Amino acid sequence: MRQTKKSWMIRGIALFLCAALLGGCGQPAGAIVRALTPVPDFSGSKGGLTEEEQKQVTAFSLRLMREAAAQAGKEGEENPVLSPVSAYAALLLVACGSEGDSAAELEQVLGLARDQWSQAGKNLMESLNQTGESLTLTAANSLWMDEEAQILQAYIRRISEEMKAEIFQGDLSTEEIQKAVNGWVKERTNGLIPAFRDEPYSEDVVAALINAVCLEAEWQRPFESGRTTEKPFYTAEKGEVSAEYLCDDLGYRDYIKGDGMEGILLPYAGGSLAFVALRATDGRTPQELLGALSPEDCRRLPEMAASRRMIFSMPKFALSYGQNLNETLKSLGLVKTMTPGEADLSAMGTGRTGEPLFVSSVQQKVKIQVDEEGTKAAAVTEIVVAEGGLPMQEEPLELHFDSPYLYLLIDQETGVPLFLGIMENPETAK
Repeated sequence: MRQTKKSWMIRGIALFLCAALLGGCGQPAGAIVRALTPVPDFSGSKGGLTEEEQKQVTAFSLRLMREAAAQAGKEGEENPVLSPVSAYAALLLVACGSEGDSAAELEQVLGLARDQWSQAGKNLMESLNQTGESLTLTAANSLWMDEEAQILQAYIRRISEEMKAEIFQGDLSTEEIQKAVNGWVKERTNGLIPAFRDEPYSEDVVAALINAVCLEAEWQRPFESGRTTEKPFYTAEKGEVSAEYLCDDLGYRDYIKGDGMEGILLPYAGGSLAFVALRATDGRTPQELLGALSPEDCRRLPEMAASRRMIFSMPKFALSYGQNLNETLKSLGLVKTMTPGEADLSAMGTGRTGEPLFVSSVQQKVKIQVDEEGTKAAAVTEIVVAEGGLPMQEEPLELHFDSPYLYLLIDQETGVPLFLGIMENPETAK
């Protein structure tokens, strides 16, 4: 912990909270976490992504998942899953603090010009906050800044007012901030991700930008628990393993048939969101199938679904997954922004004594559970900124996802994937 601290705070909007508000009371003065903005209220929001924003968010989602899946394969990790929209929202927060070459990189990575970032961030956050009788989708942004960091008020105002970011201030190198961040994450993910950080931030960190997305949704047509059956799943690397399957015998489901692929669309209550499972029919792997998907393909998936009488099964699963996205984002073009001495985040501010800033780390953690009742899923992305109707009766179609497959949780109207994953081994997803 640093021994001296300059008191630097934003005038007019400071609201003092004890760190234990997000973690425990009775802390010494140095442990104070200052919440500088109220929690945003999304009730009554009717905004949504424009067609161009939908296209660019989906294109980013597919590129990010391809690179992340390739990275996972190199590292021998199974069942990769990400929330690309969470990463996109967090990157928009960084983008609003960029200039020069960093701004140019972020324009290329995000697919949007810099004068579109604020509105896109606002639209994305509003689209990710939906509440229905049996479906709750929420998203939240936050900025955690060191009390000695020279973060510009114009930047703080921009992301808090336009992107609904909650602003916190304190000594980032303390355990109290670590506990506060974990408390915020736990609350914003409804306990699905109870903790994000295992240790305090290092001394060179001046800010952390965090996005959290949480989905709790019941199936439009739940599966009967009495039909859940244990049977084999055929992995690519480890042969046959055992898995519990959600089963529907001779029911009507939305079947997807495309060029070299087939799948199923399982809508959630309310009909706005759906789970899509896809597998290739021409011998391609889920990774190769993912590589062939386009934003237009994602948009058309709900249109391709047709009700069919089916004998269907798919593994139920629950998994936690975490990945450092540094190399993944560099492969997408975010290079200078993540390099000390080359990044330009001058529209965000500077370090404690005027040092330039750069993105030192991008991490994401995901928790997803798919069972008879529906789906619970949450993701947290942290960007660390350091100095330096019944048809006619027909023969039932059988569709069993008993080998590796690709899955998406999509917005049925826009095709934007909220979560993307590859199920390779359900035995390790329990």
